[in-house]
Amino acid sequence: MSGASEDPNAVTDAGAPYKLVRARHGFVLANPNDAYLGKAVITYGECCELEASVLVQLMQRPGRIVEVGANTGLLSLPLARGARRAARRSRPSSRSRSCSRICALILR
Repeated sequence: MSGASEDPNAVTDAGAPYKLVRARHGFVLANPNDAYLGKAVITYGECCELEASVLVQLMQRPGRIVEVGANTGLLSLPLARGARRAARRSRPSSRSRSCSRICALILR
């Protein structure tokens, strides 16, 4: 990832239409065609921060979190720190993005 050390929110092409973003909680595969979550992650390096903060505060550590309807897994990254995690996605179309987040957690 060229330029990753200079730019804290480095964005790299990851095959159309996805972008690999170094976001606040780790690497995220974002779709720039997603008007809300994808654009927020690409532009700001984060999204759903208030929601993530509340969920992290509710979590008892170490613990197990079952994230039913994980969709693309954006909340999975902050929740995965200090917890055993099992995610179930609600739509098959989001499977590749959920898998990419799981891989990013394993590789860090």
